[in-house]
Amino acid sequence: MLRSNVSQRAEKLELIQKLFWECDFSTQVLNGRLPEDWLQLADYQEWAPVLYYLNKNLPTDLLLILFVLGRACPADVARGVFGAETVSALEEMGFVEDSGPDLLPAVMVQSYGDLLVASDHRRRRNESDYVMGLSGPTRALADLTIRKPASLAVDIGCGSGLQALLASRHSARVLACDVNPRALDFARLNAQLNGIANIDVAEADLFDFALDRPAELVVCNPPYVISPDHSQAYRDSGREEDGVCAHLAGLLPRLLSMGGTAQFLANWAVHKGGTWPQRLGQWFAGSGCHVSILHEVTESPADYTIKWLRQSDPHALAADQPAFARWMGYFDRREISGIAYGLVTIQRTGGAASFAIDEAPDHYIMPCGDALAAFLARKRRLRALDGDLLDLRLRRASNMRLVQSAHFHNGQWIAGQVRASLADGLRWSEDLGPESARLFELIDGQKTLGALLGDILEEEDPPAARTLFRTVVTAIEKGLLTIADTAWDEENEMP
Repeated sequence: MLRSNVSQRAEKLELIQKLFWECDFSTQVLNGRLPEDWLQLADYQEWAPVLYYLNKNLPTDLLLILFVLGRACPADVARGVFGAETVSALEEMGFVEDSGPDLLPAVMVQSYGDLLVASDHRRRRNESDYVMGLSGPTRALADLTIRKPASLAVDIGCGSGLQALLASRHSARVLACDVNPRALDFARLNAQLNGIANIDVAEADLFDFALDRPAELVVCNPPYVISPDHSQAYRDSGREEDGVCAHLAGLLPRLLSMGGTAQFLANWAVHKGGTWPQRLGQWFAGSGCHVSILHEVTESPADYTIKWLRQSDPHALAADQPAFARWMGYFDRREISGIAYGLVTIQRTGGAASFAIDEAPDHYIMPCGDALAAFLARKRRLRALDGDLLDLRLRRASNMRLVQSAHFHNGQWIAGQVRASLADGLRWSEDLGPESARLFELIDGQKTLGALLGDILEEEDPPAARTLFRTVVTAIEKGLLTIADTAWDEENEMP
């Protein structure tokens, strides 16, 4: 009796998975052996500095040459290194193509933790249906996702499927959606490659999207790039400026169940003379949700254009190419002076809706979805206290560090700025003035905040008191200070 095609396919994918993991194929291992910017060099097809360190007769190196750099290798070499059965499985499952004496890689393969993710190779990046691999933003969204048990999680614009793969570990069912059928093929392949059975894929347009039941988690890495182009599905939404992100702001709250969370990466236009925080606030008016935006960075139109043209085509910035001038003309006509990046988190948790924008920390220790959930929970709890903090007792966080700078002047060291910062997670930091630094030193979990402020402010000084109070509120939100009272239980707070 012949074995089913499904069974044979599973065996071949298991053989391929075993090949990668037995070769210790991970970004961390490769980072230790290659130039620091080797991934960027590969993006720009500048292979010589990477190939110099590689030996095609070693299994890990040959995997890198084939499936990350996208370089062909002699078929007899591959069979000698991997074994004929494994090479046959790679061919039958579409990972490589037989091109005479050589094997040509048909996909890129990258790792995220213990997951393998296949996607299109960079040589297809000018194709309209190109499926991008694990970019920096893709990894950032994965690292910042707030994860709780869910009966249904949805990945809108799933691409190669990393967000769906991760959601499958804490969700009964995952729905991975994309308008690009080729992306769905990769998402399906990656679920099978990693032995994951609770992911369904569906073709869906995010501009005409609906669910038959609410979801506890919705994640989306949309085609958010602001540009004059509408040619590439992974990058271009077809909407002008930041219209795709404005659309998601209206759509995602309607998809959430009570207690649910939606998160998406966003770009938004900063117009000359405009106030983008107010404009973003209008996107979420009437959502009935808690909305938090972590503003990462704002880039100039020129820097933004250079980055995305390099991403799509390493030759796009050549002197004879019009792309750079076309993009810059688009920004000039629309009076766009900058393009901002950020993470949007929407939570349907009951109570009064809220909207807040925070500057992202300078550093992260990933993954830190739990740290983000705790930050948002602290902000909600402080709003519920309605500013009544003076009777509470505070402690310094166990992972908080105080560092004071100094400078040498006229033969002596002069004490300078004091900075409080966290050692892990969202590595928030806060510069402290002399009074704030003194307050941080005095905090011991015993005296109330009101008593400590009284110790510092020997005489009535309302302006200093207000400044200190704002510093304390910010420090509690960021987790630099914690409230010692037993009623304050962050671990049990709904994220």
